[in-house]
This record gives sequence, C-alpha cells and structure tokens, in this order.
Amino acid sequence: MSAEEGDRGPMALSLGTAADELRLVAVALSACVGTFLGLRLPAHSTRAAAVALLVAAMAVAVGVRNGGAGPHRLIAGLVLVLGLTCGRGGYVARGYQPLEAQAVEAEAVVRGDPEPVGIGWRAELQLGSGERLEATAFGRAGFELRQVAVGDRVLVAGRVRPIGDRPWLRARHIVGRLSLDEVAMVAPASGFNRLVNALRSVIVDGAASFDDRDRPLYTGLVIGDDRFQSLDQQARFRASGLTHLLAVSGQNVAFVLLVVRPLLMMFGRRTRLVVVVGVLVLFAAMTRAEPSVLRASTAAGVAAWALITGRIGSGLRTLSVGVTGLVLIDPFLLDVVGFQLSVAASAGIIVVSPLIVTRLPAAMTRRPSLTAPAQAFALTVGAQAGVAPLLIHHFGPLPLASIPANLGAGWAAGVVMTLGLTTGPISGLLHRARFPDAAEILQWPSRLLVGWIDGTARWAAGLGLPRLDSTSLAALMILGFVIALRPRPPLVGRVVAAASLVAIASVVVGATTSPPDRPAVIAEGVLYVPTRAAGANTFSVLVVRDPQPSALDAVLASGIGSVDVMITERGDLLSARIVVALMEVVEPAMVLAPPQHRIRGATRVTEEMMVATGWGDVIVEPEPAGAGLVVAIPPTATSAGWGLRVPTGDTRQRR
Repeated sequence: MSAEEGDRGPMALSLGTAADELRLVAVALSACVGTFLGLRLPAHSTRAAAVALLVAAMAVAVGVRNGGAGPHRLIAGLVLVLGLTCGRGGYVARGYQPLEAQAVEAEAVVRGDPEPVGIGWRAELQLGSGERLEATAFGRAGFELRQVAVGDRVLVAGRVRPIGDRPWLRARHIVGRLSLDEVAMVAPASGFNRLVNALRSVIVDGAASFDDRDRPLYTGLVIGDDRFQSLDQQARFRASGLTHLLAVSGQNVAFVLLVVRPLLMMFGRRTRLVVVVGVLVLFAAMTRAEPSVLRASTAAGVAAWALITGRIGSGLRTLSVGVTGLVLIDPFLLDVVGFQLSVAASAGIIVVSPLIVTRLPAAMTRRPSLTAPAQAFALTVGAQAGVAPLLIHHFGPLPLASIPANLGAGWAAGVVMTLGLTTGPISGLLHRARFPDAAEILQWPSRLLVGWIDGTARWAAGLGLPRLDSTSLAALMILGFVIALRPRPPLVGRVVAAASLVAIASVVVGATTSPPDRPAVIAEGVLYVPTRAAGANTFSVLVVRDPQPSALDAVLASGIGSVDVMITERGDLLSARIVVALMEVVEPAMVLAPPQHRIRGATRVTEEMMVATGWGDVIVEPEPAGAGLVVAIPPTATSAGWGLRVPTGDTRQRR
C-alpha cells in the first residue's frame, strides 16, 4: 500500500472497492443492453463485427490515452459493441432460423427430459443438422417418447409446424414444433450423458418410499425435476410464492459446494479450482442446465477463481461477471424468465438484504436466538423485492403470502437439498440392492421435511392474503425507502416508522380480496354461485364448463375455501386431471359428473337433478349421448356473464 493510500484510510479503500463493483455492474448492463438491442448486420456479419470491434477499441483507447476515459469505460464500450454485433439481432441470431411446415423423418438426439402435456408427452430433440425441435406425441408414439432420456438417439417421423409468436420457444433455441407419428430407439445415451442419467436415476430411486404427491416435490427440490407434480400442488406453490424452490438456483449450488467441501480440503489451491469447476459442470448437467443454475454455477466458478487467486470476490462482482459472460455467449438468455428472476433475486439479496439487516432493531441482530430468524427475514424480503417487478410483469399480481411461506419453508428446503445430495444417493443404492426398509429409514427426515414444505404451501395459499399489483408494489417500495432513510433523531424516526407501517397496513388491507358474495365467473369456464343466505337446503356451487389449468390459480386467488357441490360438464381424461385438482382446492362435499366420466369419487348424473343455491335452482341433466352434462343457471346468476342456458318456467314444478 502506498503512503497516499494510507493517508486516505480505510474509508477511501472501501469507496474504491465499491466504485470497482459499480464499474463491473456498468459492464454487465452494457452487455445486456447491447445484446437486447442487437444490430441487424448484413450477410458478411462476421467481418462487420470484427471491424466494428476494432474501431471501437481504437476509439476508446485514444480516449483513455488522452485522459478522457478509464479502463472500465474501455471494457464497457467493447462489451456494448460486442453485444450489439453479436446479440439477438446480430450474427448469433441469424444462426437461429425457424422452420416452415414440412414432413420430417430423421435421427435425433434427446436434449430435454420428456414431460406430460395433457394426455401426451413432450420433449426437446436435436436433429443431426443442429436444429432443435419441441416434439409432442400421443398414443403409442407418446408411450415411446416417455421412455427416452437426455442423450438417447432416436428415429422420429412426423410433421413440423412453425413456432409462431412464442418468445419462450426462441429463448430455448427451438426452431419448430414437431408432431410425432413414430418414435424408435436407436442407441441409449453414452459417455457423460450416461453418467449424468445414472446419477439422476439413483437419486430418483432413493425417493421410492415417498408417496406420489411428495416424490415430485422431493426430486424438484434436489435436482429440479418436478415434471410429475400434481396440478393443485403447482397452483398452491404459485399462490404461496414457493415455486422458486423447485427451480434449481444459487441455493442449490451453494449446498452442492457445501457437501463437497470436505473433499476440496484434500487438494491444493489450483487443484481445488479444477474440482470445483468439475462439480459445477456435473451438477449443471444433472439439473439439465436450467438458466438459473447456469447463472449460479457461473457466479460460483468466478467466486472460486477469485478466492484461489487472492482477489476480492464480492457477491456483486461475481454476479456482474457471470451475467456478462452468459449473455454474450447466449444472447437468448435475456428472454428466459428463469434467468431474469435468478439475476433479480441475487441482486435483491446482495443489495437489499444488508440494508434490511441494518434497519432491524438491535435486539434482533445481537441476540443469538434472534440472529438467524432476522437474517432469514432479510434474505426473504430482499429476494422478493428483487423479483417482485418481474413477477408482476410476467405473471400478474404478486402473492403477499410468499413472505411467510418462504420463512416457513425456506430453511426446510435447504435441509432437503443437502440430504438429497448425501443420503439420497445412498437410499437409491439401498433400494436397488433390495433393502427398501433401510432406504425408507434413511429418507425419513426428508419425507418429514417435504411434508412440512407441502403443508406450508397449503397453509400460505389459504391465508387469504392479498396479491399486490404494480401500484401497491410501488407504494410499498416508496414506504420502504422512507423507513430506510428515516431521520436519525429517535423520536422523529419512530414517528416516521410508525406512520410508514400504518400506510403499509392500509395498502395491504386495501388489496385484500374475499370470496364473492354473489354469482361470479372466477375464470374462463368456471362459475361460482354462493349461498344467498344461510338456511336449510341451500348450497354453494362451483360449475366447471371447460376446465383449464389457469382456473386453479383463479380459484385460489378468489379466496373460495370450500364449496358444497361442484358440477363438471366434461368427464374426459384431460378434463378429469383439472377437475381432480380443483377438488383438492375447494374440497366439495359432492361432485356431479357425466355418466361416462373418469373422475374418481364423482357422482354420475343419469337423470335430471337440481341444486338449490338461494339464487335459484341450478338444473343438471345428462346430454343424450352421455358424454357431458347440460347445466342451466338460474336467471339471477346470468348477470355474471356465464352465458349458459337459463331454465324457464316454474322450477318447483320441474322438481
């Protein structure tokens, strides 16, 4: 350290470090902005990009020599130009060419695990020429597609359809949607893919003692495989803000490094870096390289390199370097919601959480018994503050229940992740060795914690807490800044804090929703008819015309805790999955379904029935072919805009 640096003292050094981090943030923002804009270059784009980079480097270098800019500006300028020339409008994007409608019969490599879609299956395939397709199959072809794994080579035949206006498909480099007629295995995965599939299979086998509801939750927490999670559980996790637990992210990566830490201590510093990189690559492959885990793994690799080389590796620095590298390598990551949320959550934890800790009462940060809850609260609120604007933009109002839900389930999820990477594989090997009792005993703590997480989601989704829209969120953010910047004199500070808390409570109460007190359309194809007044022989009714998965979210958001009777017009297999999920959400005392329904626990309607609601009688009768029901809504309920047939005449005579 020079004498000049010593005279400036520690404060000057901290300010210098902060300035360096802000410069890296500026570089990351330059990469994102340049990549997002992306210049439309001519066909000889590679040459144009090289010329543009050379000109930019010379121009900025001249500015640096003349004292007009610093090295960080040179880097930011180069990154900006690189993003503009290589971004979504540049030569990287030109390599992405959506396919037109055509017949396809070729050999392909499986790039994504098959997942259920309706009554069929869907997977990502890559043709020999490099194009990625989203393949969907039903019937026999669907059964064959279900059996494949990542890395398998298959022979497929079908027809490609254009992707249309679907940015999420482009973000995954999908150039067409393939409707499969035939699927045949050519060769199983080999090499690295075979190793990864074997490790995933052992972890999945370790969950054999879990029931059908908890098993996908366990595998989702450990390796991000939540493909078979029930629809009602998915809806409850969305309503309670816990969906991120099933998307592998920085938390999972941190626990992976914690698990392998004893192994790392056996090696020297340089070998340790190689081992860390290898572990991160293997774990990213096990989780199918989700964008969030790519971001977390890159940041962890940067942090490990900084630690081993003796450099300062703060969270903001590693985040900025990781984001810069990833968006330049794959510009389409900017369109991936998971990547956006991962970066925003990390930024919220790094920037907002420390501010919250400094503003908590001293008793909470000094008492050992309160330190951990205080830090958990700060981390939860910081992460939620980071992702809230994006969640509202992409998915609508934000559930306020996410804060208590994450406080209740976050710690348990961390323990399950750790156990899943340690005792999970051992349980899988015991299960394969035909020692199921020993495997079940070893997984007992994980089963208990998974049940706790599921119960927390159910509890938080049923709290009836409001959902915050953009206006409410903006008000809360302003009030948060007021609290953070409250005047230092104790009396004035307490008054400002109390007034801010009252204002926050007013915003929350104003956004609170309650179940409808009159007939209302809850979602497209779902009508709720409450009882008009408490009395004998009147019932609340939920009528389902053509159920969609989004109806689950709407029903949970409406605050309807339970209904007396649920009526579904359709009973086919596709509708049955959604109706069964709705049954889990509203817990009806009776379910009326068509004669040929496929809904477990439902009552078949074979002749005309009536349900009294207090708003009039709901009349139910089977269609002539028996495949569906015809539901007539009382005239007093038609103002809800349902549009169904209205009964005529005196309904009491029809009874």
